[in-house]
Amino acid sequence: MKSVLFEFFSPFLVILSVFTAIISSYIALVLTQKINGANRVQKRTLTIFAAWAVGVGIFTMHFTGMAASNPTIRISYNPLILGGSLAASILGAYGAFYFLYFKNESKWKSVFSSLLLGAGIFLGHYIAVLAVREQMDFQINLLNTALSLIMAFVFSSLATRLFILAAYSKKSIARKSISAVVLGLSVAVMHYSSTSGSMMELQTEGRALNYADYSLLLFVLTMILFMIFLAVFFAVLDYRSLASEKQLQETLKESEERFRRLVELSPEPIVVQSDGDITFVNQACLNLVNAQTELDLVGKRVLDFVPKENREAIKQRISSMISGEDETPIEQKLVVPGGKALEVEIRGARMEFEGNPSIQLILRNITEQQRVRRKLEESEQRYQSLFLHNPEGVYSMDARGKMLNVNQALVDMLGYTRAEFGSLTFHEIVKPEFLPETIRNFELALKGTPRNYELVGIHRTGDSVPFHITNLPIIVDNEIIGVFGIAKNISKEKKAIRLLEENEEKYRSLFEQNLDAVFELDMDGNFTNVNHNAEKLTGYTKQELHAMAFPALIAENLQEVQQTFTLTKNGKSLRSEQKLVDKFGKQIEVDVNVVPMTRQGRVEGAFSIARDVTEKKRIEKKVNDLAFTDQLTGLPNRHWFYENLSKTAERAQQLNRSLAVVIIDFDDFKGVNDLLGHHGGDLFLQHVSERIKNCLRPSDRLSRHGGDEFIVVLEDADENYLERLSRKIIKEMNRPVILMDHDLVVTISIGISFQSNCTCDAGMLIRQADFALYSAKEKGKNNYQFYTDDLNEKATRKFQIENALRKAIDNGEFLLYYQPQIDLQSNRLVGLEALLRWQSPFGMVQPNEFIPIAEETGLILPIGEWVLDEACRQLKEWERLGFPLIKVSVNASARQFRDPNFSRKVDGILKKHQVDTRFFEIEITESVMFDVEEASQLMEELRKLGIKIAIDDFGAGFSSLTVIKNISIDTLKIDKSLIDDIIGNHRNLAILSAIIQVGKNLQTEVVAEGIETKEQMELLKSFNVTGQGYYFSKPALPEQFEKEWQQEKVWSQQR
Repeated sequence: MKSVLFEFFSPFLVILSVFTAIISSYIALVLTQKINGANRVQKRTLTIFAAWAVGVGIFTMHFTGMAASNPTIRISYNPLILGGSLAASILGAYGAFYFLYFKNESKWKSVFSSLLLGAGIFLGHYIAVLAVREQMDFQINLLNTALSLIMAFVFSSLATRLFILAAYSKKSIARKSISAVVLGLSVAVMHYSSTSGSMMELQTEGRALNYADYSLLLFVLTMILFMIFLAVFFAVLDYRSLASEKQLQETLKESEERFRRLVELSPEPIVVQSDGDITFVNQACLNLVNAQTELDLVGKRVLDFVPKENREAIKQRISSMISGEDETPIEQKLVVPGGKALEVEIRGARMEFEGNPSIQLILRNITEQQRVRRKLEESEQRYQSLFLHNPEGVYSMDARGKMLNVNQALVDMLGYTRAEFGSLTFHEIVKPEFLPETIRNFELALKGTPRNYELVGIHRTGDSVPFHITNLPIIVDNEIIGVFGIAKNISKEKKAIRLLEENEEKYRSLFEQNLDAVFELDMDGNFTNVNHNAEKLTGYTKQELHAMAFPALIAENLQEVQQTFTLTKNGKSLRSEQKLVDKFGKQIEVDVNVVPMTRQGRVEGAFSIARDVTEKKRIEKKVNDLAFTDQLTGLPNRHWFYENLSKTAERAQQLNRSLAVVIIDFDDFKGVNDLLGHHGGDLFLQHVSERIKNCLRPSDRLSRHGGDEFIVVLEDADENYLERLSRKIIKEMNRPVILMDHDLVVTISIGISFQSNCTCDAGMLIRQADFALYSAKEKGKNNYQFYTDDLNEKATRKFQIENALRKAIDNGEFLLYYQPQIDLQSNRLVGLEALLRWQSPFGMVQPNEFIPIAEETGLILPIGEWVLDEACRQLKEWERLGFPLIKVSVNASARQFRDPNFSRKVDGILKKHQVDTRFFEIEITESVMFDVEEASQLMEELRKLGIKIAIDDFGAGFSSLTVIKNISIDTLKIDKSLIDDIIGNHRNLAILSAIIQVGKNLQTEVVAEGIETKEQMELLKSFNVTGQGYYFSKPALPEQFEKEWQQEKVWSQQR
């Protein structure tokens, strides 16, 4: 027959099961109440017992509840599984208590505890059901089971909250009993709600109980009775404890009341805080922080009054006070209401206030004390800084003069160590001759009188060290106990005084013995001192000069002199030339140096040093007249012109004035010289210079530039005036000059450079006027031309060429081309002419363009030297390569021949390259021979060096025969102009034949230049001369020349 469990219940056993749950809950509440305040071991023991009580109570209640269901049915249990039910209940309760009392504060702590307790109750019930040995059908109502689980968690949460309150509160037995009833009923409700969620039907009738079943029942009843006993026992103990505690609380309350009154009336500010919140403050604390009532402070956090940077440290200190680890006083800054900062000393102690664990903080206002302490520390630091770091020596002595303390500066000054100073008195480190005065000043300081004096100390090495000493009394409690000393090393000052005395002596010697006149003036220009030479220069005595000011001696330009003196008073040294007037009215030219007279960086007057330069000026004027005056015409010469033009151009730029340069050149002055001779030519120039001068304004400056060239510089003139002036001068020059019974009319050409706003330098103005002059001559002479934009391109080209020429050698832009000279009879190479070519940055420039510019600027000298050097180098290179030696000809300009060192330079180049001079020839033109005597001497020097001399372009000038008549030559080179028209021109052929015959008669080699056709070559071949020209070869580079002539021509074998 089938029987259904949980179909109906025995009321008695149900009540018994509920009673069992209530008793176990009571025991657990009593045990957990004792956890707070217990140590860790005690906590663990109480937790185990409480968990045992709850677990056994849950198990007993479940077992009794199982027995209460259909009590007529006899059910047997498996003891092991039943033991598992008991273990699940105990472990669930222990886990819940462990999380509550041993884990840190967390919002999840009570949740985990509730889950563990509910799981223990739930598992305890269902494991107990599984312990039934009889066969049964077990059916679960999911809804009721889910509700039982929810209720288990809800009532477990309630139980957890009750256990938390039990641990931190003191309750009476009645309140504990009520809590126990609530907990017991909660457990019972969870049990019976779980049984309602399941139904078990036994498959067989209940059997009779065996011995084991009775033993189990006996065990359960024993547990119930034991728990009842424990409950009664703990209730009695709890009653006694509560009674005693009540009495103690009353006593404590009275004590707290007395303590509270003492605290409230205490003069010390007191604060009580619990969990970081202020719970109590006394009146002294309110007064300290300037609060009106307790409400201004109570309820606020202590850390709110602590600066942010200190809050963490204070928080840790309060924790230390709570745990009893550190109760030493601390000093802390507080910020009270109103923002005022206070410094306080805080002492803390644990206490219980109104039933809560708290910390009592006793405050002591140490703000003023700290201020005084800091002031003392600052004072001590200042004293230490003054004493130890003072650059002067600082020391202290007792009343006997023994050194007590010294700073490092004094150690450095005297060389003793601090330890050595400690064994010395001042008597041992002061020179004996200064000791009596030192002792007297020391004794006066001991009597309270500060003293300043000087002495000489003794260095550890024995050297003397001068000091300035200050002695001050050391006063302690109105009693003088010693002397402070400050020693300043005055070695530098003493040395400076000696130097000052020496300098004063030197100054007096320099002032009085100076060969120049020296005046000392105050800021008003009055003479305060003068030397003997000043008296001699001015004729006044020293006393007379002391009563005068410098303006009385100034002969002219007084305003400028006064401006100079003003600048000197502002600290500037100036030099100038002035005219003085002496006592007798005689003017004296002086060179004056005026320098500020300073004392301590402040100008207090001036020194004026005057040197009589009257005689010097007279001589300079005479020399200047000779140097800057043309001796023939009396006009300024070219040296004066260049110096004056630069100044005039600079002045015109500053004043924004126009400036013009007019160059006047006679068209045929050479004819006058030829007609009248040099003396007649000089008379002519004197006459015409006066005519030109009479045409000019007084401000226009005329100078003779050399030969028959005159230049006029005109400021502030316009083009109309320049045109009128030019026409006037041309007209004057067209009038005959009657001289030495001759009526002479020599026309002139005028070139004008005009700048309405002067913006270029003097050199450019002259070049522009030159270009204009050349333009006037090209246009038929006897006219004037302005420099215009039409001439600018030509001028710019010339300027570019001139600038580029200056860099051409350094940039390696020059090249030597070589043109062969051929023996027309044998067709053999007998010589080469070196021809200069220039590969400039703006292209190849022809020699006829750049050579005249080089001549004009003087650049032909370094260029000519380069040509000589390169030709010699190439000649030596051909010799090294094994070519037979042949003659190389190099052109030399007239400018080079005027160089007195020309022959020495040529000799140096030949020796440098070790060239055989038999194969080196220098070509000159007729223009070199204007000074035949000088040229002949130079050519003779060259011939002595073994160099051959050739006359180039023979027949092109008017004095060719005169040249060869007066000098010895080796080669005669016929100009190309005589070769061009010999074919079919019998006149030219006759002239050529005559020239060739002259050369042969002089036993010179004759070279015909400019052969360009075969007909010319064949004709000249009959004259047995050497030929040169494009017919044979154009000028070529050495490399091209070597290749061409190695392949096609035959080298001469002459050596």
